Amino acid sequence: MSIHSGVKMSPWRTSSVRVLLTVLAACLLTMACGASGSAPESGAQQAELYQAVSAGSKFTCGLRLDGSVQCWGWDEASESKGMLDAPRRGKFVAVVSGDYGNCALRDNGRLKCWGRVDGGSKPLTRFSTVRMNAWEVCAIRQDGKLQCWGRNLGNVADVPNGTFVDVAADNFYACAIRSDRRLACWGSLAYEPWNHTPFGEFQSVSAGFGMCGLRVGGEIECWNDPDNKMQNPPPGEFASISVGAWYGCGVRPDGRVECWGEDSKHGKASPPPGLRFSSVSAGDEHTCGITLGHKIVCWGLTEYGP
Repeated sequence: MSIHSGVKMSPWRTSSVRVLLTVLAACLLTMACGASGSAPESGAQQAELYQAVSAGSKFTCGLRLDGSVQCWGWDEASESKGMLDAPRRGKFVAVVSGDYGNCALRDNGRLKCWGRVDGGSKPLTRFSTVRMNAWEVCAIRQDGKLQCWGRNLGNVADVPNGTFVDVAADNFYACAIRSDRRLACWGSLAYEPWNHTPFGEFQSVSAGFGMCGLRVGGEIECWNDPDNKMQNPPPGEFASISVGAWYGCGVRPDGRVECWGEDSKHGKASPPPGLRFSSVSAGDEHTCGITLGHKIVCWGLTEYGP
């Protein structure tokens, strides 16, 4: 075998070229080699890729790309199915965490809840969206109707009529986005003189110790915070937001995360620099996000995460 210069190659170099050509052919056939020459991820690596994460009080649950759920952190539920006892079977499309329990939405619209979740999981109803706070669960049915259950603190379970696209509830207060993108808020705190319901169109809403909404244009507006710890979110456009205990975090369109409000000594509102995220979830003393590479990264009290 010879190269274009006509110089005859040694048997050792000929063998090396054959090996190289064989490797290149395998790469082209399998499409497994990128520009860097890295090998494809193994099954174990694929199992640790996530599409969503939810930060609770002292625990975290993640939704894998394959639809399975995994939870980490401290279990204080004192229930037969504690806060970390994620379901082992079935495929899920969403997971949410509260103070003492979790709920996950199956791919058929049914809910599965575990930990301390008052009122059960409403197994005969099919939902499209689910949210949790400390003592209540609010979910939007597949027909757009709203349903909340639990301890009904501040009459949060007395939901308004109509059809909705998103909902968020804190103790004694809840807000939901109607199909026309306008807000409807209710609960005992809705009648406090310092509270108000913003006008305009919103695409999502999130509650912690306060309420924030993401307007259709991508700007954040916060309200229902008499201590003013969350009233000044950063300006500009965001793709998604999440509100925790006296603070919130948002994901910019380019994947950067910015947080505002109270930052504990553990840095719950101080995201790691240089990373890009597809989503973020704010808890009590820790925050977790999904990187663009489908990994979970947490900050604050990271022992509550994976």
